[in-house]
Amino acid sequence: MKRAVWVVAGVVAIAAVIAWLAGRERKETLVLDLAAELPNTVRNLPRLDAFSVKDITIAGVTRRAIVVDESSRLAWHLTVPENAWLKLGIGVREDAWTAPGRDVGFRITIYDEPLLSLTLDPYKVERDRHWQDFLIDLSEYAGESIDLYLKTDQGDRPAWSNPVIVTR
Repeated sequence: MKRAVWVVAGVVAIAAVIAWLAGRERKETLVLDLAAELPNTVRNLPRLDAFSVKDITIAGVTRRAIVVDESSRLAWHLTVPENAWLKLGIGVREDAWTAPGRDVGFRITIYDEPLLSLTLDPYKVERDRHWQDFLIDLSEYAGESIDLYLKTDQGDRPAWSNPVIVTR
């Protein structure tokens, strides 16, 4: 009987350690703030002065964001560190929610390799009326020099909130 109690206690202790390890928050280190590095993009369409960084409120949540009023493409050249992630949000500014045909396609690529492709249509789709947050694993590119693209097409009023490269 005592042996069974020790086995159960051991299993419970191991389960508790595993739960603690799985549940603890991973520490993030900021590597690159893409909004702060906007002037240092290597490619930009339509032109760099069409972009700005400002506070944008969507569904009551205000964030610092890169904004442009037309189809666009931005690229940053960077060397990807170990354990790197792209962390950002996307959204369509509220003043574009009131008219049909203003959906916005968002794409994130490394060169032409897609990492994310999503269209938001807040006029028709209520769940598109807030920030959509993403954490994209870049670890397969560790040590490589790449061009990271943030692209929008169609519609208008896109916003890229707090785009950063972090390590975890």
